[in-house]
Amino acid sequence: MAPISRADLLDLTRTRQQLEPLALRAAIAQGDIAWEGEVAAALHRLQRRAPASGSGTLDDTWEQEHARFHSALLSACGSPWLLKFHATLFDQTERYRRLAQAYGKAGRHVENEHAALVKAALDRDAERACALLTEHIARTTELVLAAHPGLRAETPAPGAPLPTKVRGRGVKD
Repeated sequence: MAPISRADLLDLTRTRQQLEPLALRAAIAQGDIAWEGEVAAALHRLQRRAPASGSGTLDDTWEQEHARFHSALLSACGSPWLLKFHATLFDQTERYRRLAQAYGKAGRHVENEHAALVKAALDRDAERACALLTEHIARTTELVLAAHPGLRAETPAPGAPLPTKVRGRGVKD
């Protein structure tokens, strides 16, 4: 397994925040009724699972549905390369998210984030959807940095904004 570092996670985050909105914007512009149905179905499948058991053990089915959900959102972008890059970056980010989960940090309503993202995408509100996606990626990074002991030491002081924050683009806290 590749080593982890704060710099690597932040680089992954910034790259995802640049690439995924590009793909999402194209998917919203080009997506048809079949895309809308797959996005809605992917959200429904994801919401029917819990991310982790009461003991904090990750649910493998939720993990698979989570990846399918994010892929479905971008699937109508029309670019196989964007989808390949997304899959690679998503997998690398998941390594970090899984490590953070192992340390028991939660404290977010990811279900609400996913639902808001789908609503904006299906409403064809690309600006809002892209802002929500960028913020969703940032929140994951924030939690990973706060949870993982090997990354926490390099985390800015509490309350200091992380470079991953993207506030003020139509996203309400």
